[in-house]
Amino acid sequence: MESSRQQDPLSGGDSIARQLDERLVELQALFEMSQVLNSSLNLKTILDNLLLTPMGRMMISKGMVLLYDGRGRCTVETVKGMPRELVGKMVETEVPAAGPTLVSEAQLAAAEFFRHFGIQLLVPLVSTTRPVGMLCLGPKITNASYTASELEFLGSLSNIAATAVENGLIVEELRRVNRELDKKIQEL
Repeated sequence: MESSRQQDPLSGGDSIARQLDERLVELQALFEMSQVLNSSLNLKTILDNLLLTPMGRMMISKGMVLLYDGRGRCTVETVKGMPRELVGKMVETEVPAAGPTLVSEAQLAAAEFFRHFGIQLLVPLVSTTRPVGMLCLGPKITNASYTASELEFLGSLSNIAATAVENGLIVEELRRVNRELDKKIQEL
């Protein structure tokens, strides 16, 4: 087992090549994720893909996506590996301003809520104009800590996803307004 961990004696270039290969794989994954997220205007599809991608990639046991209402509250929109009854629950909390934040380090009103449900990491979804929500992830199945490259990947993913989520929210609002308009027209 020790022999598989030893550095190749030929050069330190293998380490650099390995790091470049890992970065290339991350970039390809982000590109593919961008295509998936932006190919749909269905908010549920966007949120499910946003949650399932890092869970599968990093072997994370549970997670949820919350959407922010702009008034200090978030609504649980989708969950995986957690009780379905959480969907629709309102949580009094702000979206963290920084990138991925460990719950243990977060200064949020709802930190106890997140700890209660085993959430370890909060990844804010911030569009160019406003916070739209957050991706909340539990522990990895291996109980390993999140690495710096994984946190960077999640930060990049959240930047890509924020625009797709905001577009999905706009489409949902347009559909709601159209339904109301159709109802008014029928009443007339």
